[in-house]
Amino acid sequence: MKLINKYLQFKLIYLLCKYILIFSIMTEKQNRIIETALDLFASQGYASTSTRNIAKAANVSEGLIFRHYENKEVLLREILTKGYESIQPKLYSILMEEDPKVVINRVLGLPLDLLQTKTNYWRLIFSIKFQHLALYRSINDDHKLLDPLFEKVEVALQNLGYKNPKRESRILFMFLEGVSSHCIKNGIGDMQENVDYMKEKYLKESA
Repeated sequence: MKLINKYLQFKLIYLLCKYILIFSIMTEKQNRIIETALDLFASQGYASTSTRNIAKAANVSEGLIFRHYENKEVLLREILTKGYESIQPKLYSILMEEDPKVVINRVLGLPLDLLQTKTNYWRLIFSIKFQHLALYRSINDDHKLLDPLFEKVEVALQNLGYKNPKRESRILFMFLEGVSSHCIKNGIGDMQENVDYMKEKYLKESA
């Protein structure tokens, strides 16, 4: 009886280790699929990239992709969700800031910061926005990531004494979108000088 119990314990440990190993391998392959798809979507475009291309570049079977993701759009949504999650700490630090001048300063610096650290992610975002607007709106509705940031900036501008903070916040975000779009197409170049100019402008106007 003791021998049977020891055998069963050994068998249980063996199976547990086996499943942990399989899970870790599958997780590694799933991460490879996501990273490869992000690179290809960003460089070649979402529409031009097939799951076959992704499988070949990631060195996995196309069937494995469909085991994890029902179709290419589901894979895209997973990539964007992970991207949203990765920038949450930066956004959270702005939302928790109480000094309105610091809020505006950090928001103005956000695009260049994210473009330098999350280049492919933002390249993909703008590619989807300009080429697949309906899909972009659907994905954006899922997350509404920037809504709290819009509200935070509007309150900050109100506290700084702007007569029409809602309109001013829209203008500010239009500038940020222009910065992002320009940098994705042409590189950062001297765009930092333009961002610094805007920071100085808001600091002077609110002084």
